[in-house]
Amino acid sequence: MHVADLSKGMLGANGIVGGGMAIAAGAALSAQLQGRGQVAVVFFGDGAASEGVLSEVFNIAALWKLPLVFVCENNLYSEFSPSATVTAGSLVDRPRPYGIPTTSIDGNDVVAVWAAAGEAVSRARQGLGPSFIEARTYRLRGHLEAEAGFIQTKYRTDEEVASWAKRDPIPAVAARLLAQGYLAEDGLAQIDSAVMLEVAEAVRFAEASEVPDMSYVEAAGFIRSAELGSR
Repeated sequence: MHVADLSKGMLGANGIVGGGMAIAAGAALSAQLQGRGQVAVVFFGDGAASEGVLSEVFNIAALWKLPLVFVCENNLYSEFSPSATVTAGSLVDRPRPYGIPTTSIDGNDVVAVWAAAGEAVSRARQGLGPSFIEARTYRLRGHLEAEAGFIQTKYRTDEEVASWAKRDPIPAVAARLLAQGYLAEDGLAQIDSAVMLEVAEAVRFAEASEVPDMSYVEAAGFIRSAELGSR
């Protein structure tokens, strides 16, 4: 979740549910003013879609025709609550009153996601404003890894999880590539091997690295506090 790489345009996340929506609007405005063809994309879940900030961002993005793509990953649960119990109406209908084009797709279909994203990005780069994509998907793991330790009653069944596991997008796209002749079995094995080696190397590097001294964290916090205090 909290991944950031400014060199690739990834601004990261924050601890405020739905907070990334407003940040993305700012990024889209910056891209629009600079005129370099950049497009801002914001990802959020069905739970965060009920945050009030989303309506504010819909309004300003539509009004200013910002190059912004909204991607709602509808995984059917807001933390531990089924979406049907906490979300009224259809998520894909929410942007329509603002004149924002919307589409609802199978979020586990890599090709469908690629096509919808391509269309939305193309619109944004043409100066036609924002688009909204509802990607229907599922999380096979829990909302957090430790939830089994404090949740007494399961909020979803093993059968439901198993049925969605059969729709895992990675094996599905691999099967499609094999069936359509774009990839052979040995080619798929080579990709799997390369990925496993890369992950193993990352783990080795992490385990071999020295544990950072806490003074780095304390210094960073002090500097940040000083910056805020000087404003």
